[in-house]
Amino acid sequence: MNLNVMLSANLPRSLCLIFVVLVTHFLSTGRQAECAMVDDPISNWTAISYSSGNQTDYFDDQQTGNTTSSSDIVGLGSDDAFYTQFDNGGDDTSLTDGTLFFRVRLGAPGGNSTPEFDRNLFIGVDADGDGALDLYLGVHHQGSSDELAIYGPGTDLNISPNTTSITGPVQTITEVDGVNYDYSAVTLGDTDLDDDGETDYYLSFAYDLQTIVDAMFAQAGITMDENTMLSYVLATATQDNSFNQDLNGVGKTYSVSDDWSTLGALADPISASGNVSAVPEPGALALLGLASFFGFGFSRRSRREGN
Repeated sequence: MNLNVMLSANLPRSLCLIFVVLVTHFLSTGRQAECAMVDDPISNWTAISYSSGNQTDYFDDQQTGNTTSSSDIVGLGSDDAFYTQFDNGGDDTSLTDGTLFFRVRLGAPGGNSTPEFDRNLFIGVDADGDGALDLYLGVHHQGSSDELAIYGPGTDLNISPNTTSITGPVQTITEVDGVNYDYSAVTLGDTDLDDDGETDYYLSFAYDLQTIVDAMFAQAGITMDENTMLSYVLATATQDNSFNQDLNGVGKTYSVSDDWSTLGALADPISASGNVSAVPEPGALALLGLASFFGFGFSRRSRREGN
């Protein structure tokens, strides 16, 4: 039997409407149920934007090292420098589980005989919207260390390059290729944005959201979840206690006393779950309530029309 005929024959109109709304909701969010992977194609990632309109990032603008360096963040036009994605772990009842992914585009492979990211990378996180960085997420590749790390904000203001204080790491996480870490050549489109003769590389990594939530509270006293609006400052470094190479969204020459927003280094707010506004998307229960409300209205109207 035709589904529309079956519904109209056996269900009240209000229940039909609820069914249609819920089916539409789950079909539209079906992609969210797919597991995100650290080596996913770039089409699966969300670019982190900068309202300053700055090129993200300028070419050959690292403060130290040669111009063809894995510490040089690059981005231009639709080929962004900084991306994120989120996997909620399949549990819609929890707002602190799941996995938060990041991807950064770099202008050269690094390494010696094999491509390798051989620097440090920091993502400073402003979780309360006051312009100060509250926590630092890092890729720590220094000496014999190859790990993901979380750092504290220290005792300085953390509102500008010259007030940045990074302490720790307060926690380290073992890198597992293909699980929480990936370093792969760019293979689609323009693979050498800065035209330096070196293929660009994507550095991709992931953290359990609960780990970030716990560290944010322990280090900054801030409670957050997947819907908390976060602003990021991205940088590379030769050591794991300062931003001393490439500051994303900023050219090679800048005032170290200017705050992150003035410099154009502070990304637009985005939640871990990918929302770019402070209002989270309605869940299935909210849609069910909305459908029930309209269904009730249809039912009452039908009775009035029948009288």
